[in-house]
Order: sequence, then C-alpha cells, then structure tokens
Amino acid sequence: MVVEEDIDVSGLSRGLDRPGLQRILTRLAELDVIVFFKIDRLARSTVDFAEIMRLAEHQSVALASATEPLDLTSSMGRAMAKVIAVFAELESDTIGMRVSSAHEHLRREGRYTGGRVPYGYMVVPNPKCALIAHGHGRSSASSATPVTRCSG
Repeated sequence: MVVEEDIDVSGLSRGLDRPGLQRILTRLAELDVIVFFKIDRLARSTVDFAEIMRLAEHQSVALASATEPLDLTSSMGRAMAKVIAVFAELESDTIGMRVSSAHEHLRREGRYTGGRVPYGYMVVPNPKCALIAHGHGRSSASSATPVTRCSG
C-alpha cells in the first residue's frame, strides 16, 4: 500500500503538477487502485480528470472515490464521474471569479485586499475605509501613520 497526501493543495492549483499527484502518477505501474476522497479533490478540470483516467486505464489501475458511489469500471460510472468533474470545474471557476471580483471591489474602494501585510506595517480598522498604517515594531493603532488613500 502506498499513501500519498496532497493536503490543501488540490483546491489551490490546477493541472497535474501537484506534488502528491505527481508522485502517484509516476508510480502507476506499481499500483492496482488509486483511492481518492472525492473527484473534485482529485481534479478541478474535466481535461485533467480525463487525463488521469486515461493514464490509470493505460496502466490497468482502477480509480475509486471514497465518498461517491461510482463504479468507474463501467461506461455509466465513468460518464457520471465526468459530469461530477464538470461541476467541480464550474465550482472552481466560480470561486475564482468571486475572489477576483471581491479584490477588485476592495481596490476600487481604496481598501486593504488582504494577504500578507508588509514588514513594519499593520492594518488599522476604520469604519469608512481600511487603512494600512506604517508602524514601528509593536506600536499601537493610535500612533500609526496612515499611508493609503481614504475617500471618507
């Protein structure tokens, strides 16, 4: 038995270049079955899922979802798995568009868009806008000097 983990990577990246997945794909000849949690955790693209299915089939390796009752050895099971992959891709695209839209809205408002705050700076809450203030060490918000625009 070979156990590979791809924890918290599958949702963040597309393609087949994820480290855990690559370790599995390079060892297909040694495996009988690949068990994964859910299809949308294995691949977030119909093209990627189809490629994984093709590679596994070429090496006579079965695919099995731990949570979805699909028989991926039958034509109907493979078709249903591809439908699930289509919805996984749709979900991924929708999440990406929502995040991009939210960041664009925050930028237009002159607000902090999140992420790592640069060294020496801290986020200062403000009801009218989010300010990024330059502080020295662990200074309090009241002694910080704002450095971003605030339209309010």
